Amino acid sequence: MTEQLTCSNCKSTIDDSSTYCANCGFPERGSDEEKNKFLYRIKLKQDVVKDAEKKVRSVKTMLYILAGINLVAGFFFIFILDSELTFADGIGFLITALIFIGCAIWVNRQPLMGVLAAFGFYLFIQVLATVVDPSTIFQGILLKIIIIVVFVKGINSARDAKKYRDQLTEMGVKNGRG
Repeated sequence: MTEQLTCSNCKSTIDDSSTYCANCGFPERGSDEEKNKFLYRIKLKQDVVKDAEKKVRSVKTMLYILAGINLVAGFFFIFILDSELTFADGIGFLITALIFIGCAIWVNRQPLMGVLAAFGFYLFIQVLATVVDPSTIFQGILLKIIIIVVFVKGINSARDAKKYRDQLTEMGVKNGRG
């Protein structure tokens, strides 16, 4: 009769011939040093996830700021300036604001896809503005570069967070968060 042991990390059953948990890899019958190394790897991965989530939050904040700027511009064009052309521009700004808000909400549910969609939309707007008025390509170039850098960091961070959450789940950490 084989003795069965329960993994102290993921609560799976380990048979008496195994040193490591077949489910999560925890060295249940290993040395204290092996157990500490395993737990340290979990902690490092959790720290990476936490840092990545912080960077993704900065993208969300930027999306809300972009939405706010577009809302203000939309209302300005609709209610302050008085012409049919500016009314149409104002509606465009309001629609843009709603799309940025929608992307920020999407980032909450699916960070990588939400950030990618927002970045694609932002690039689309910049290309469209350049086609309509080529001189706009250099207007606010520093701000445009900063926004692009935040998006790129957000994409990388969302990808890292997903990767390390998946690894933590494989290591028996509930929800990949600990």
